[in-house]
Formats: sequence, structure tokens, C-alpha cells
Amino acid sequence: MGKVFWGGNAKAAYTTALNPCGFRHTRNVAKPIKPHAVVGRNIVRIRAARDMTQEKLAERLDIDRRSLQRIEAGSWNMTIDYLDRFRRALRCSWADLLDRLDD
Repeated sequence: MGKVFWGGNAKAAYTTALNPCGFRHTRNVAKPIKPHAVVGRNIVRIRAARDMTQEKLAERLDIDRRSLQRIEAGSWNMTIDYLDRFRRALRCSWADLLDRLDD
């Protein structure tokens, strides 16, 4: 396989290689989704279903809203302790919080 590089699309990666005729070709390769990004999306989904603002959830968690934004965006890899704090603040199950991690 050739070099792998990330294109402009955040959900797709591209790989280049030489085909048997010697021509370069590019094809899409599925970009793996990081678990903390999935958890972040689940937090947004659950928070919206509870009709809760970021400010209200941040207050319940005793963190600033900017940190909550980073968590929801998937750019902060949380510890189990933080996950448990979210589970309690959102009043949801572990399954709801970790839904779709196996996809």
C-alpha cells in the first residue's frame, strides 16, 4: 500500500498507490473514529434530549463551558472518573454514554 494522507474531508482518508500498469490511483479509506469523539457526540445527543444547555451541564459538572465544548467536540480524551461524572449529571446509563463505540 502507498502513502496515506488525510484529505479535506474530515471523515475520509485517501491512499495513493501504483496500480499494476504503473499509474497512480487514489481511493478513499475509512478514517477510524476515535472513541472519545463518539462519547462526545453521545453527550451532545443526550444533553439535547434532556433539553439542557451547555451552561447548565457545565454547572452540574463544575467545569467551565469551554472544557465542555472540547469534550463534546471529541478533542479531550476523558478518564473513567470524568465519564462517571457525566453519567451522573446527565442521569443516563453507561450504555447510553458509550453507545456506538463498537462501530
